[in-house]
Amino acid sequence: MTKVCFIHDKWRIDGVTSVVLNNIAGLNEILPNSDFCLIGETHSKTLPDNIEKRKIEWNGYKARYLRELTKDFDVVVIENPTIGQYPELTQAYMEFSEQTDKQVLYRIHDFADDRSENCEKLAAMGFSLDNIYPRTPNVGFIALTSFDGNRLREKGLENVTVLPNSIILNPDYDPKVRETELREFFERQGIAQTDERMITYPIRAIPRKNIGEALVKIKILNETRDIGSPQYRLVVTRHNPNHQKYEDELKRLAEVYDVPFSIGVAGRHIGFNPNSGFVMSDLVSASEAVITTATREGFGMAYLNWLDNTPVIGRDLQTITSDFRKNGLLLDFLHTDREIPSSEDLSEALAYTQHYLGDAKVRYELSDRLDMNSRILQAKEAILQNKSAVERNYNHVTIARKLLECVESY
Repeated sequence: MTKVCFIHDKWRIDGVTSVVLNNIAGLNEILPNSDFCLIGETHSKTLPDNIEKRKIEWNGYKARYLRELTKDFDVVVIENPTIGQYPELTQAYMEFSEQTDKQVLYRIHDFADDRSENCEKLAAMGFSLDNIYPRTPNVGFIALTSFDGNRLREKGLENVTVLPNSIILNPDYDPKVRETELREFFERQGIAQTDERMITYPIRAIPRKNIGEALVKIKILNETRDIGSPQYRLVVTRHNPNHQKYEDELKRLAEVYDVPFSIGVAGRHIGFNPNSGFVMSDLVSASEAVITTATREGFGMAYLNWLDNTPVIGRDLQTITSDFRKNGLLLDFLHTDREIPSSEDLSEALAYTQHYLGDAKVRYELSDRLDMNSRILQAKEAILQNKSAVERNYNHVTIARKLLECVESY
């Protein structure tokens, strides 16, 4: 395996891009003479310059075009090909995979089954949720979790491998060195005051990430903090123009109910390259904690943010965290899904948020039940064990070796 291309509809600063860049970093350490390429639309100037990029410009027969773009490569990894957001791409990936003699890996980050709008788009082109997966011997499937691996097998698919996302280990880089610099920069930019305790939610603003719950928790933390101690601020890393209404309403609620809130630092201020600006490790290291409050996740990368000696708090999605627990992470301080009502319906989710932010009595009862300060202390006590478990089981080289094993297994 010396030439590998990764196909995605849009390369930008997001979870999929981070997954692939981490894979490439690991493969480069194992196979230093390999060639890699990102195929798709590239929207971010912060993507590494040392990786080849080929832009997709659809014209004519799409599967034939994909064959032309990938002709120099031995292995083709297609990211999220069945999500159904662009059904014409789903069809092109199917036809290409069935017609090529190359080895193809479908990496499933998300399921169309979970997105009614995408299901409707696929149905309009004659697809069902089971016939969007090629079933030729040259095609294998990568699931991010054991739960998703079982979902694929239940569809009758073979060659299914569970391959988690990875974390880059960089022992020579110490983000603590830049903490003061980052805090001063954030204050100059109006993002956060230097003495505020940042709780970082490293995601794009979409309803299923349940950001309103995180706002409620910040409100509770500020109401229960010691007199005179610094206040907490929620920092959501990425904007999402596709859900601008959701983002605008969160900002309004935060302002009305006096919750310190910042959004959109990634891309403008946080990138991939520590030589050209701040990176995510700088932000995580400077944070009091990382939080996750999602109602549904593909992998749950937020749960792995222990390498910078920062605790992770929030909601326990047990279909996701069961794999992490098996690999040695302590997560008993997370709260269960049932403790705070939630919804992926936008209006309902925002109504829950406004209810909790606006009713001090309800918030007091919730505060007593959640005991947020105690959970943060418990999470801090788990840092060393969880950091070790992440380094051992989710480092970029270990996962790259498993990717190689996946390729060699069929």
